[in-house]
Amino acid sequence: MGNGVRSRVAVLLRGWGVRRPVGEQFQLRAMLIVHGFGFVVLMLLTRPGVTVTDTKHDLTAAPGKFLRGAWQFDSPLFPLGQIQNQVYGYLFPQGAWFWFADPLPDWIAQRLWWALVLWVAFAGMVLLCRRVTGCPVWGCWAAGLAYATAPRMVATVGSISSEAWPVAVAPWIVLPLANRRLGRYEIAQSLVAVAMVGAVNATATLWAYVPAGVLLLMRMFGGNQAGMSRRRMLRLACWWLAGVLLVSVWWLVPLFILGRYSPPFTEFIESAAVTTRWFNPVEVLRGTTHWVPFVDFSRPAAARQRLLPAAIVATSVCWTIGLAGLIAAKRLPISGRVAALPRPLRQQTMQHMALLRSWAVLLASCGVVLLLAAHGPAGPQWQSLLDGAGAPLRNLHKADVLIRVPLSLGIGYAALIVQQTGNFRLRRRQRQQSAAALLVLVVACAGAPILTGQSGASGGWRTIPAAVGRTAELLNTAPSAATSATLLYPATPFARFQWGNPNDEPLQALLAVPWVVRDAIPLVNPEAIRMLDGLYAILATPAQTIAPQRKQAMLQALGYSHVVIRQDLADPAQARAARALSAQLHSANIPVHTFDAWEVFDLHATPVAHLAAYDAAAVVPLVGAGEALALVTALLGESSYVPSTATAHLPADSLPLAANPRTVVTDTPIPAAHNYARVVDHTGEIAADPALSQVNNQIDDYPSAADPAQVVREGFRITPSSSAGSATAVGGARPGSGIVALTDGDPTTVYRPAPGTPQAATIYIAADNQQLPRNTTAMVPVTITTAGSAVTIVRDHAPDPWQLFPNTIPANLWDQQSVNTIAPFSTATLLLPADDPQHTHVTVVAEQGQLALADLVVGDHPVTYAVSIPGSYQPLAWVFQTVNNRSLIRTRQFVQAATREYVPDSDRCTGMLIDGAPLDCGEPLQLSPGPHTVTFTGSWVTLTATDLPLPQLTPVSGSSRESLLVPAASQARILFTQRGYLRGLQATAGETLVDTFPGAGGLAAALLPAATAGAVDLHHEANRLYQLALAIGLMLWLIVLGGCGIIIWRHRRTRPPATAHPTPPPTATTSPVQALQRDVADYLAAPVKDCSPSVESRIVYYHGTQRSNALADMLRGSWWALLLWLCGGLLGLLIGVAVYLVTSFRIINRALLATLAMLVCGLWLAHGPWTSPVYAGDAPFVTAVGLIACACLLVDTVPLSRRRGSSTHS
Repeated sequence: MGNGVRSRVAVLLRGWGVRRPVGEQFQLRAMLIVHGFGFVVLMLLTRPGVTVTDTKHDLTAAPGKFLRGAWQFDSPLFPLGQIQNQVYGYLFPQGAWFWFADPLPDWIAQRLWWALVLWVAFAGMVLLCRRVTGCPVWGCWAAGLAYATAPRMVATVGSISSEAWPVAVAPWIVLPLANRRLGRYEIAQSLVAVAMVGAVNATATLWAYVPAGVLLLMRMFGGNQAGMSRRRMLRLACWWLAGVLLVSVWWLVPLFILGRYSPPFTEFIESAAVTTRWFNPVEVLRGTTHWVPFVDFSRPAAARQRLLPAAIVATSVCWTIGLAGLIAAKRLPISGRVAALPRPLRQQTMQHMALLRSWAVLLASCGVVLLLAAHGPAGPQWQSLLDGAGAPLRNLHKADVLIRVPLSLGIGYAALIVQQTGNFRLRRRQRQQSAAALLVLVVACAGAPILTGQSGASGGWRTIPAAVGRTAELLNTAPSAATSATLLYPATPFARFQWGNPNDEPLQALLAVPWVVRDAIPLVNPEAIRMLDGLYAILATPAQTIAPQRKQAMLQALGYSHVVIRQDLADPAQARAARALSAQLHSANIPVHTFDAWEVFDLHATPVAHLAAYDAAAVVPLVGAGEALALVTALLGESSYVPSTATAHLPADSLPLAANPRTVVTDTPIPAAHNYARVVDHTGEIAADPALSQVNNQIDDYPSAADPAQVVREGFRITPSSSAGSATAVGGARPGSGIVALTDGDPTTVYRPAPGTPQAATIYIAADNQQLPRNTTAMVPVTITTAGSAVTIVRDHAPDPWQLFPNTIPANLWDQQSVNTIAPFSTATLLLPADDPQHTHVTVVAEQGQLALADLVVGDHPVTYAVSIPGSYQPLAWVFQTVNNRSLIRTRQFVQAATREYVPDSDRCTGMLIDGAPLDCGEPLQLSPGPHTVTFTGSWVTLTATDLPLPQLTPVSGSSRESLLVPAASQARILFTQRGYLRGLQATAGETLVDTFPGAGGLAAALLPAATAGAVDLHHEANRLYQLALAIGLMLWLIVLGGCGIIIWRHRRTRPPATAHPTPPPTATTSPVQALQRDVADYLAAPVKDCSPSVESRIVYYHGTQRSNALADMLRGSWWALLLWLCGGLLGLLIGVAVYLVTSFRIINRALLATLAMLVCGLWLAHGPWTSPVYAGDAPFVTAVGLIACACLLVDTVPLSRRRGSSTHS
């Protein structure tokens, strides 16, 4: 840079209050400014004019409204009044940024935020690398660029940048604490960075604090440094910890409140088996541990880094350099800057640099062990902990910052190595320049997804369709919408439309009235989620099953005044479901407003309001799970249903459940596996054992307080190796193609294996309490009927071939070696050798196309299934159905407590049986006490008592959205709401405070005493505490930030400016501290001098006066062995020992060994990425070689003791 340009830039910097730097500091600051503008330009050129989904749609659509809503603990407008998950974290800085940028176009505000995130990450790592490693400016640039474009940043910037922001700020928290001397000034600087982290994701925020905390701990226990006593270090660390807590109060206390009252939604999201699935050594070291891009390709840049061989090689090489540089830095020649210092200061500086390098190694080792332990010998216990008490830490990929910070510093160390090897001869300098250019090229290739403008999730949009705004305007002005709720149909886990993928509902930012949709995981109680599933299942049925008029009446009874049908969803199946319901509601002549692909159906009749009170004596106990509420309401009509599990909240004079003539009994819940990632086709077949499903969550289904019905099997247990009826089947569960279809004897029902699996199945046959039937040759006869393609019977192992014969047993049964085939749509009998007296199996393979089997019979023993309802009742109605589970099991067993007359009804009145006798719709039926069996052919059947009508009730008073006027009465009343029950939800009735309890369908209800009169208000008891915690926390945040600002300002005001001239030696009146400060100032301003490496000028581990100690060596070796065992078990331990021996005897350099191991892993992974038939990351060879690279790092974590002043060889 010429003198003229330098002087102009210096004038510009002085105009901003920046002192004129000297030498490389000037280049550093100029580089940061230039790259800040560069990131802005790069992001503005990334898909200009297109807004993409990033964390929250409301941030760009209505940031002001969103931030106002963040001050409420729960939202009565959101689905069923749910709690808002960590929404307070958006108050600062992300929400504040978008609020201030609201006048700008949405996409520009979004791109400027991305540029800020990238620049903060880049600048923080550049400065930290300069301070820790002392590498040249170009090395700092490479480290900063590698950190800002690391795979984790690629996976989060542009899609969920709230997780990228803590990673970006983490180097700034460590930067002041890496100074050789610590004081209030450095602590204040670090606390300012802590205050900037925010708390959209508490786990990511806490992981960002860890590097600084580890460094402080090491400095406390790392010996007396720079004349600072351990007591002073402890005091400073306590001040830092207190400051961190104070600036975090504003989100920590609301987080604890959220944990106290929130439903247990962590049980129903991703499991540890999923989040740790890709924690193998090569993915961990190169940073591609975020699990979402492996399963969801809506983040194209991140997906490319995981799937494209070139990207895999580039990232592997880049972070191999970081790993090798971190390991090789142990015996790195010091720079001329340090060599030019006076001897005492040089020794202290060398000790400090060694401590920082030890910190980086320890931090990386902790991160590697935390992640790799998920698949080590303690992996099952580790994953169980993450699924249990450690659920907040389940997404362990957020701990990648512990690895990425030190490996980025390793790139700086590598640059320093390149510089030191080129300082002595011209040829070496040329090699240095070539190596530097290669390093920069590798880093740029690794960060190509961001540097080439590929940031952002797919499915962006230029404008939100006008239909969304017109729909919101209509609903906000509709009188009935304010006192009821609007249902959005169809259900969708994420709002993804043909015009774009906002992920959040676009109406969410615009509506001022309550609305409900079944999305991925509503923050309501599990019973309410089951209720929503049942409601959407009713709406998805054809008109022949449940008439549109019944659906309309059901929606009105449940408190819905409008239904919004979106026909422009991206999923074709969802679009078809939307068109089907639209046609049914049109046929019912329901008024409709059409806005392009959006339709708003006005249910017209006055719906039940959000709050309504009924006489407690007239409630109807409902035996069943949450999904039963919608079905019972649709089939029997509106009434004041109360779950049977809530009888303890009813008046004391209420009848016992079994003797109550108003009780309605259903066949729900039925245990089945549930795929929590889906909102339709999510329930597996009820005949399968949920414990055998591939659902990895601790809980197989949303729990219900009701006693479950049980599936009873008569006959042998038939279990195929895979089934299309499985909850985890690709494309959704199809219970009609599962186990029951294989054994029901109906040729129209067909069993199929799970899609995406080989078109073959191994069918296991077991006799639980008896032996399998045998013929005269001790073979088990099994008859199979095919449907579709011909199938081949495969012999598992000789000399026990599966034999196929039409009707007779061939004489040469054991001599046949041919593979037998069953023709399409034909029946044949197999003779199978038994595995043991109670078990056998057969493997069936489709010759072409899909495997399809119509029937399988063992001997002459058919397999039948029935659902048994627990308990004994004399109910007002029995309700049996397959609407919610779509099962082929249509036999129900129940026990009638007393004689009562019933009238049956069904959607298909043919083929119904009661205890084997024909059953006709509308014909009275006398049920005697005792067990009974009902078989039906439709989707539902009801048996309704004739002696007592269902109470048809109306509210005792009118109501508004959140208040109700209740007149005085002589009897107790039940308050019903349309909000999901939440712990802490209360109703204030006049002067009486009433706690709510879980009502039917998981909705909140409350018992109002007889003397209650006046206004009834619904509120959450935590709301005031939540708001108070936010207010006090933000005040403390401002106070601490202001105090830190004063400390920083006073320090900079009184700090003497650095000078390029040496200061005179200290006089007798100069304190040692002042002299040391002047020495440091001279050191920072001194020109760089070449210095030949020598024994004295090497960074070594500082052991002080430590001498060889056998016990200490044993403890350190045990700790080292424990780390390796946690990562790879016995294999990891053996590899670690081998690495230690090989490198100790200098057979190969440890950094070189790690480099070779990582390169081999990267090349092997590029040959078999995740989408390949065989994923190379699971290969034992790749795991073993990757453990070699990890062992090279872990072995260096705790070195064995040596003689005083000696170093530990690489």
